[in-house]
Amino acid sequence: MWHKTIAAILTLILATDTLTHATCPGDINVDLRVDTEDLMLILEHWGKGDPDGPLMPWDLNWDGRVNTQDILVLFQVWGLGDSTNPTSCYPYGAPHNVPAECIVSVFSIAPGCEYVWGSECHFLMCQQKECHGSWCP
Repeated sequence: MWHKTIAAILTLILATDTLTHATCPGDINVDLRVDTEDLMLILEHWGKGDPDGPLMPWDLNWDGRVNTQDILVLFQVWGLGDSTNPTSCYPYGAPHNVPAECIVSVFSIAPGCEYVWGSECHFLMCQQKECHGSWCP
């Protein structure tokens, strides 16, 4: 019986890793904000899904269908990363005085930076001239 529990936990971990690289739940498009763009992705995929198929990032409650339940999950975290709390979706360790666009620009180069921001992530961000500022020499 314990082997089924371990298998379920491993499946959940692997599914979580492949479902979305968002730092915030509900940030489907990984722009460090939970907003209208994420809602539009849910609506774009409305009614799609297969409970026995692969999990998709817009299926926020992981039931295999894109429906009202996913919108309810999205609304529970609505506004994370907005102007009232702009750094709430930043990865752990990311500098809070950097625009979200500069943080996001590193994700395609180093996907691990989406979870934990280290010196390599900071270095990669500072290599992009549009991200130079007081946070980059």
